[in-house]
Amino acid sequence: MQPNELRTIFDHRPFRPLRIHIKDGRTYDVRFRELVIVGNDYLTLGIPAPLERDAIYDSVDHLRLDEIDHIDRLGGPPASGR
Repeated sequence: MQPNELRTIFDHRPFRPLRIHIKDGRTYDVRFRELVIVGNDYLTLGIPAPLERDAIYDSVDHLRLDEIDHIDRLGGPPASGR
């Protein structure tokens, strides 16, 4: 995915939770826009603790943009197609 495409998806207002699908089968649920940083080649994603209800991260993952297969809105229509 391209950085501008990701910025458009993540900057949609109001923000709705998303699921990032990685080409190797992993998924990441994004509940907080504040925990996402879009770079030119990587997406930095703060991972909250399982029961955390605020935008406080417990760990961080760096995802290569070319590893992202697609992104779906949780509980709604897709944010982007495959």
